[in-house]
Amino acid sequence: MLSTNIDLEKQQQQQQTSIVKNPFDYFQKYYQYVWIFSFTIPLTFPLILILSYYITVSNDFVDPLFPYISDIVGHPPVACYFSMFIDLLSILAFITGFFRYKQLQFLLINKNFDNDNNDSKKQCLQNLNYNSLISLWITSFGLLMIGNFRETENMFVHIIGFFVFWLPITYYMFIMIKLNDNIDDYKNNNNNDIIIIKLLTWLSTITLSIFVISIPISSYKHGNLLANFDNQIRQHWPKNDSGYIWHTFGAINEWIGFLTLMLFFSLIGLRLRSFKYY
Repeated sequence: MLSTNIDLEKQQQQQQTSIVKNPFDYFQKYYQYVWIFSFTIPLTFPLILILSYYITVSNDFVDPLFPYISDIVGHPPVACYFSMFIDLLSILAFITGFFRYKQLQFLLINKNFDNDNNDSKKQCLQNLNYNSLISLWITSFGLLMIGNFRETENMFVHIIGFFVFWLPITYYMFIMIKLNDNIDDYKNNNNNDIIIIKLLTWLSTITLSIFVISIPISSYKHGNLLANFDNQIRQHWPKNDSGYIWHTFGAINEWIGFLTLMLFFSLIGLRLRSFKYY
């Protein structure tokens, strides 16, 4: 009887030791819900924009017809809430990038390619997958810069933050196209899903490129190359000004580009959710 009690105590001690050594084992059963992090981004971002638009326009901070997104979130109290929201968004993007990387890493390791260059192709895709992780983490840092350095007060840093965000996320989207073409991890290689991802990637790239190009053009048409650095001109652009059309056209493309990014993240969420090897 005494030996039995001793054995039970030893087993309990071993279990406790294993728990201490593997703290993530406790959360293993929750891994299948990591897709929620990705879906939170497209679900909340449009709602925040609509609310910010209503508050900013109702207070006459900007003109009501298609202002820049940075302008509708550049005035208190909206700016304070949006900054905090962007911080949360960057964390969600950071987590999404990590788990999607781990999923693709697992699928690549266990995938066999039907050609003679099996090892080289697999290594190339693994490198791309690693690049996707780094690019989305850089994107998260760019989001922090955008949210915490407002266009109305720190235009130069805000612009840098936009490019630190935009260039890596564009690169990430094209990497996802390449990896999705080579890894069947969603509904047995659903071609419609892959086609939608490609369309969203190109739509986002084109519209945000137009947005970037329209900024100097609208300033040039206005007759002042620094017109977009002036809050009064940018937020209340005269409708009879020759640069107004380019200003409005650029703002429309900015909205389309960012909303397209949200749809893209929803598809990444679907792929996170469909993963079955937790």
